[in-house]
Amino acid sequence: MAQKINGKYQGELTAANQSKLESSMMLTVKGTAITGTMTLAINGTNIISALSGNFSDGVYKGTLTNETGTANFSLQDLSTLGAGMTALFVQVIDQGQVILSGMFEKAGTGSKPQNNIGQSPTPNRAPKANDRPTRDPNLIGTWSKFSAYTRNSMNTEEYWAFNADGTIEGQSRSSAIIYQPGLEANYNGGWTEHEGFKAEREAGIRWFTRDGQLLYKMPDGSEKFQLYYKIEHYDGKINLFMRVNPNQPKASIMFQKVN
Repeated sequence: MAQKINGKYQGELTAANQSKLESSMMLTVKGTAITGTMTLAINGTNIISALSGNFSDGVYKGTLTNETGTANFSLQDLSTLGAGMTALFVQVIDQGQVILSGMFEKAGTGSKPQNNIGQSPTPNRAPKANDRPTRDPNLIGTWSKFSAYTRNSMNTEEYWAFNADGTIEGQSRSSAIIYQPGLEANYNGGWTEHEGFKAEREAGIRWFTRDGQLLYKMPDGSEKFQLYYKIEHYDGKINLFMRVNPNQPKASIMFQKVN
């Protein structure tokens, strides 16, 4: 039981009319008891409610109290479903009716989506001896990869951007569709930057291509093989297949072009 959920959480609650409210919680769990606060941003004003409850039948249940009155809540730790998630699913209940519901993530575990994919930051130092390497113009752009959606499991949405200057950027986030008795919810985690690509940019490493190979030009001028790739047009879409070994019967990575 879940002292691991202690701490600050951020999320968004959806009302019955589909309006959305930014919210945060500060939680403390001791034994079966949970206490803390929930903050709702309503018309520019933060409404803070005291939260108090207990663990019962796999869910924390209790009351939210502020100066305007009292409501009930239920809170489920989704990591107990075995889906690899760290989110909380929260419902606010008034007179037996769910008036707000939504997902919360622990503060600092994810970031909001960024709209700068494909726009490279300036690296800390410029690469050496890699002026004007050959780059396949068909590979330049942003590519997306989605895992297959299945019930009660974590899925990943991922973007890679091969930039014309030889840098690579990447972002990913996790999502899930949850179906359990008494619980039906969608979970979308925050976007996180691909730390490997970031480190490579800052080190001055640049990508280039040759004979269907994706290679890296290192800052000292040496070359490093990464993957074999193939681009195919099918049914109006552009697909990117990547293999470590060109004789693999199936691509180990497959993307579709976004732009």
